[in-house]
Amino acid sequence: MKLVLTPSRHGVPLKPGERRPTPEENSAAIARGRHEMAVQLMRRFPQAKILGIEGKGELLIEIPDGDPDLPARIRRELDVETGPDPAGDPLDPVWRSDLQPTAEAVAEAHRAKEYRPTVVVVVRDAQGRFLLVQSRFNPDEWMLVQGGIEEGEGLFAALTRELREEIKAGPRRTRSQPPTFLGIADLDAEEGRTDKRGFTKGKRYFIYEVAYRGPETLKLQESELSAYAWVGPRLDDPELLKRLARVRPGKSKLLIGAIIRALS
Repeated sequence: MKLVLTPSRHGVPLKPGERRPTPEENSAAIARGRHEMAVQLMRRFPQAKILGIEGKGELLIEIPDGDPDLPARIRRELDVETGPDPAGDPLDPVWRSDLQPTAEAVAEAHRAKEYRPTVVVVVRDAQGRFLLVQSRFNPDEWMLVQGGIEEGEGLFAALTRELREEIKAGPRRTRSQPPTFLGIADLDAEEGRTDKRGFTKGKRYFIYEVAYRGPETLKLQESELSAYAWVGPRLDDPELLKRLARVRPGKSKLLIGAIIRALS
């Protein structure tokens, strides 16, 4: 079941004599509230999966169908309102709590030929900002650093290779601390599309966060990427939302879900 969570106190009227917040202050308050809601949800309800953001200050989540009392408990303990997912996009990411980031999980994906194993890297700089890169083949497609995991290749080896290939960043710039595992998600391909490697359903994303320590100006893999942007670290950062405006909803929710996990 998919639900949208909205803070119950969102939009409380001003008290007498209270100054109306500026748009920047209001945006920052919404971001803080959404972040706190995400943190409390993951802490108190680990069975709930965050899929992305919706509307103004809201979170899109998925919960198991076998617990009819769960929405009420979430409303009560987090002081939120819940409602159905208005989009109902069938191509939403499916976060896989039953899988671990192991060599066997990658090998099984290659054997099954359904979801192509792909490493995704949430790159964050010293200011906490996130790196987005733009596809040279589709200017509407802004994404995180990512790439397919070759058969027999280790997860960290694939992660290191993609960082070196796409943004020319070797381990010296990204290993100030070990990569942090954020989750695994399956995302179906759009209708009529198949992976060029013969995978029949879509991609299985193994998602990690790395700390990047400069320089801010990057050298891109020009054969695949045309631009980059440092965004955030707020979930409703205007630069982030502007670049996600035309990204397919499923991929946008995958990106936002990865960022929420990094922030939490």
